[in-house]
Amino acid sequence: MRKCLVVSTLLATLAATSPSFSGATNNADSSPPVVIASWQQDLSVQKRSLGARYPTAELLDAVGVWISKNFDLPIAVRPRVELVTQDSLTALRYRAVETDQNAALGGEHDVVAVYDDSAETIYLADGWNGATPAEMSVLIHEMVHHLQNRSATKFECPQQRETVAFAAQELWLSKFDRTVESEFGIDPFTRLVKSSCIQ
Repeated sequence: MRKCLVVSTLLATLAATSPSFSGATNNADSSPPVVIASWQQDLSVQKRSLGARYPTAELLDAVGVWISKNFDLPIAVRPRVELVTQDSLTALRYRAVETDQNAALGGEHDVVAVYDDSAETIYLADGWNGATPAEMSVLIHEMVHHLQNRSATKFECPQQRETVAFAAQELWLSKFDRTVESEFGIDPFTRLVKSSCIQ
């Protein structure tokens, strides 16, 4: 019940800061302190419950609005979200690589999420529950790919999709004095390589 109230507060705050849910953006982070405070309150409630949970529709909407406001991507219908085993994530990643789709975050042995363009589905590790800034950043990273896919954003190569996804993830983590490197071991040079068209 409290979680629903916190998510409602988050959505109300986002709505108040954006008169319409358009793709308009400014270059500054549009995440007011009250949004971070609401999410942190939600975290304290979640830490008491163990196990995996799917992100709520309200959370997916809030993440979509936040990305849209900060990275000039249009709002889209919610993606499907599935929690799958590590073996399934690895298999999905290799299938995505073979078809030039997105296979995000992590190296070959530590895949934490995958977005499938054709299924419009975010696949998260089966233990995901959004209880840490790092776990939320994974959802944010994959939601960027969903918004890119739905808006038919074009790239010179599939790797370029990662530029905005990593930027969104980095912006979110910075609110908690964390980085993609501190949470996932992916340093700026590696991010550059993962998001560049290398021939």
